[in-house]
Amino acid sequence: MSAKLNGYLLQRGIGILAALLVIVLLGGLALSITQIAQIATRNQSADIMGSRALLAAKAGIEWQSWLILAAENANLIAKTSTYTCPTNAVSQKFDGFLVDFMVTVRCIKTTATENNQSISVYQIESVACNVPSAGACPNNAAVNGLYIERAVSTLMTVCRQTPDGAVCA
Repeated sequence: MSAKLNGYLLQRGIGILAALLVIVLLGGLALSITQIAQIATRNQSADIMGSRALLAAKAGIEWQSWLILAAENANLIAKTSTYTCPTNAVSQKFDGFLVDFMVTVRCIKTTATENNQSISVYQIESVACNVPSAGACPNNAAVNGLYIERAVSTLMTVCRQTPDGAVCA
């Protein structure tokens, strides 16, 4: 074989190696872009689920607030009784937009005195999650996959003077 032919085969071999290297690099780049896109999609999904969990937790607060105010308003004149918080946390699953979430609501009632009037103080805590443990949130066990949890709490006071001038209870 002549030197010219050897040089030609060597150049051709280097060209094939360079082409293979470019193909491998482009394949690695495509794989990296695919992984980044998958991570971005997962993060976007987590953001959306986080927003839904927050809405579910807020719905739990609204639900408990309605229960308190409905009972208090019903007893406004007679004031025979005030709302009593359940002794255990109450869980609720919502339909529709929040279908993937369970909401667990706790209510603690105390009383305070302000301007010689007794005030009912309700502390409401609402926790929403998409993978409840034994039908309630939060789930403190190790969870596989995407676990989303949001908690919201508020204080609510109720004090009304009855029409006959009696102090509210």
